[in-house]
Amino acid sequence: MSIFDRFRRSRRAATPAGDSPYLSGEARQQVWTEVAARHEQLLRDSGFLPADARAAAEAFATRHAVIEPAVAQRITDAGWTAMNQAWRARDYVSGNAGFRQAVQEECARAGVAEADFYRANPDLLHMAWPDTVARDGDQPPVFDPAHEGEREREQEREYQEFLGRTAIVENSGAAGIGESHDAGPRLDRVADESADREAADRAAYHEEAEREYWAERRRAADELTDEQARDILAQAAELDQHTSGCQQSVENCATCSAEEHDSAAYFWDSVTAAHDRLAGLTAEPIGEVDVNDAPWRWNTPAVSGVPERAPEPGSWIARNLPASPNPARDSGEIDELFDDDGGWAQHQAELREDRAYITARAGQLGVEQAREIVRQDEDIAGHLAGCNLDVSQCAACSAEERDDGSFWKLEVRAAQERLAGLHTEPEPERWTYLNLPGARAAEGPERDTDFELPARVEVREEEAEFLGQAWNLARQGREFADPDDRARLAEPIEESYLRQDEFAAALSIEEACAILSRAAELDEHAGSCSVPLEDCPTCSAQQHRTAGPSWSALAAAYTRLDGVSAAEIAAAGSTPGAPERAPEPGSWIARNLPAGVPVVLDRDYEPEFLTAEEDEAEQLAYDAGDAGVAPYTGMADAVHHRGRFVAHRPAVADPAGTGTDEVLARIDAVLAEPEPPQLDEELRQCRQAVAEAEDAAHRVAVETEDAARAERCARWNTDDEAGTAVGVTDEQGQA
Repeated sequence: MSIFDRFRRSRRAATPAGDSPYLSGEARQQVWTEVAARHEQLLRDSGFLPADARAAAEAFATRHAVIEPAVAQRITDAGWTAMNQAWRARDYVSGNAGFRQAVQEECARAGVAEADFYRANPDLLHMAWPDTVARDGDQPPVFDPAHEGEREREQEREYQEFLGRTAIVENSGAAGIGESHDAGPRLDRVADESADREAADRAAYHEEAEREYWAERRRAADELTDEQARDILAQAAELDQHTSGCQQSVENCATCSAEEHDSAAYFWDSVTAAHDRLAGLTAEPIGEVDVNDAPWRWNTPAVSGVPERAPEPGSWIARNLPASPNPARDSGEIDELFDDDGGWAQHQAELREDRAYITARAGQLGVEQAREIVRQDEDIAGHLAGCNLDVSQCAACSAEERDDGSFWKLEVRAAQERLAGLHTEPEPERWTYLNLPGARAAEGPERDTDFELPARVEVREEEAEFLGQAWNLARQGREFADPDDRARLAEPIEESYLRQDEFAAALSIEEACAILSRAAELDEHAGSCSVPLEDCPTCSAQQHRTAGPSWSALAAAYTRLDGVSAAEIAAAGSTPGAPERAPEPGSWIARNLPAGVPVVLDRDYEPEFLTAEEDEAEQLAYDAGDAGVAPYTGMADAVHHRGRFVAHRPAVADPAGTGTDEVLARIDAVLAEPEPPQLDEELRQCRQAVAEAEDAAHRVAVETEDAARAERCARWNTDDEAGTAVGVTDEQGQA
């Protein structure tokens, strides 16, 4: 049976011929052509071969060229609207039934057989009856509403029998093709009763779960005594205080590590039981309580005024935490809970050994030894951050590569712990930005460590929280800082201030001026140097010491010169042109501020780009070379001319001698000349001279042409006379 026969079989005979929703004749052929062309182009754009796309498009057009496109679209929209309404109501069960009912009603209103609509739209048939996908696959279905309805009722009976219930079947009589089937209301009634039963089951389940939860909490509270409950709450407060204020990493703190690995939350379950014990928990009546909003979910009775038991003298808790140990579980029991293969216990043992070594080492170190370790840590971190060499080519990097990590893991932490208790942290509202544009600085040790002295502006209280979070050297903040800043700020900020204050007290005014002068020279060189970093020894050396203590000494120099008058600075300063005084052997300046490396550039070195002023100066210098002045030889001269030498040192001689003065004198002479007169007369004379020259050239051309013409005429006359003479002679001879 062809597809047209199937259409004709189920077509409603009572449809008026004059107002039929079915296509016929030329209208069907036109719709078929349009649908086939559009679908074929769509398939070709999707990657189908032309022949396959054409065959599939023709079959698609044959199915869709039966019903008026507008009528078919109206029926489709009605079905999808009904399904979307069910989905928005989160009723996914009756969505297909609503789709079928809407299509059925719209087909009856339009006078279209329901079977014809579904045969033309197999994808919508699969949407209305999902079982047809598994049964028919991609083949065009032979649709029979009565058959599909009976199949669905049979599936409903099987499902209800599986649940042990009696199926509710109404209006199950067979109907003719194209007639209405009341499957939608029947299925809605079944769905409503099923939903009521499921809601009752869920409510009973939630009530039972809530009852069991409260019974379990009651049993846990009864197992504790009042003393045990107080101890558990005290331990919880201690742990919370420790974890919120601990500045050590999790792997280096035994308490934080144990708390981090308490994934089963056994201890915090006992905290809930302790709250219940001290609050006198009683069984609450079970009612219609939403499980997600139950008061026991997050809120527990608060307990205040519980006395805290003093720790045992000399214990680890007494030295590290102002709290008592947990009487219910100790670290050994926690190890047993999570020690499946022995790795966790071994890891905890190693952490305890490291912690014990750090504590013992911190007690053995002196203050100067600890400071030296911190300085070494800064130097190594600064070198690693700026070194551009391979590991095999750098001795410092090679030594660090071979290190097993004990220096960073143990020695540095021991030194920091040794220095941690020497000073108190500055007040939060006094913390400032470090090396940031527009930084604020306070008085005293909270001054910015940048070499440019910022304005002393008191930090407002509303800015204190942000400033403290941004640059207070908290452990979590160091991880996101720049490598240079992180290396320079590796030690506690109060220790850095102490070292700066001690160094400032030992500085003389002359030494402080020398530090500031040296910093200004380095900054001027770094800001104007056009040589690549790897080719400039000064920039390269400075890059490797950016994170070192050289720049941190600037704050000490500023502190030393704070309050010193200009007369005192001038009196203590060095004489211009005098050689630089050598630092004392072994002093901080000798170790951290070596003599500057002179700038060495090739005479033929040229930067990649020249500014307009430099290009003009170079051209003027070359022009001056014609007059015997030494020419400009490139940017190497500009480096020396611009004064990139150390202040108060002998001036560098001009390599061009007095060439610059002569060039400037010539420029002044040109500028001093009077303005030229008006050019009208000169222009008129030029035009007259041009006209006279053109007239003379014309006359010469005419005279030349006349002379040539006269010469030709004379030659022609001579030839004529010679010919005439020859003719006369011949005639006489013949006579």
